[in-house]
Amino acid sequence: MTGHQHGQPATGGENQTSAEVYKAGTQSHIEVPAHVLAALNPVYAAYFGVQMALADDDLERARGAIAEVLDETKSVDMGLFKDEAHSRWMKIADALVSASDKGVDAEDIVVARDAFFYLSQAAIELHDIFGHEKAENYYLTFCPMARDNQGAFWLQTVDTVYNSFYGEMMLRCGSIEKTLPANAAEPQSESSNQGDPLSMVYHAYFRLQRALTFDDLAEIRDAYRQFAGEVTAWPEIESANSELAGLAQQGAQAADLAGARTSFLPVAEGIISLHEQFGHTENKDYYLIYCPHATASGGASWLQDVDTMYSSFLGGVMANCPEEKQVLPPREAEGR
Repeated sequence: MTGHQHGQPATGGENQTSAEVYKAGTQSHIEVPAHVLAALNPVYAAYFGVQMALADDDLERARGAIAEVLDETKSVDMGLFKDEAHSRWMKIADALVSASDKGVDAEDIVVARDAFFYLSQAAIELHDIFGHEKAENYYLTFCPMARDNQGAFWLQTVDTVYNSFYGEMMLRCGSIEKTLPANAAEPQSESSNQGDPLSMVYHAYFRLQRALTFDDLAEIRDAYRQFAGEVTAWPEIESANSELAGLAQQGAQAADLAGARTSFLPVAEGIISLHEQFGHTENKDYYLIYCPHATASGGASWLQDVDTMYSSFLGGVMANCPEEKQVLPPREAEGR
């Protein structure tokens, strides 16, 4: 959508200039030990909580996630950083705290999005300098319409645009500018297992799960089609594959969100059963989530790859349904 004029109201930044938009890649990288990178994981996780909350137009959740950014930033042991890394971290930490202070008590979502702009500036600079440790890609994302058409960058953990500056109004406005692999993943090794057939099934399923959370029927249909294709390509258990692929094809033809969610229930059950049998080898935790209000007839469970609950059954109506959560570690990590 780069360069399109949508005729929508601006999202803050009335007094800002384009010169303030930080360009990724303009800071030199500093190598730090893995345990230092690991200490930054909670900061990134809190930032991504803000990013998705704003994409979902959820001010209360955004304020809570901004408070987490503030707490997690202050909790990082500055003594982990040595020499130049220390001064660079202190500068970024100050920027994260300052931006969080702007948004933690935001009375409206415009103010929260303005704070997110500055949080993103700091988060992108953080990644430029130190990178990240978790074995998953981050994505540098850009919307040319944000902040009175000055444009804004932010980071995501998914490769589909979830626009934090416009939310539902223009959820897909923007583009993925760059894939940012984990430091340890350059070059990616076979141990990441992101390309094995089962991992591809899970990734397609997680795309579907997120699309249902955001009530995006076009994205849901496309995600169902991708999921059906990945399931069909995985030959491990043909009978279960055939059933899951058929359910996914039904979902791809859903006339409305209700139909798409009806198809998702047995798909989610099938993925849970798949995980019980095979687990996962991707180097990150998955999460088994339960919501007692998920369907008209009662509760339902599903898998996620993030630890903040996003209800695929209720979407914008109740994205954060009261939950029960079980952490599912990678297969090779079990018993550690």
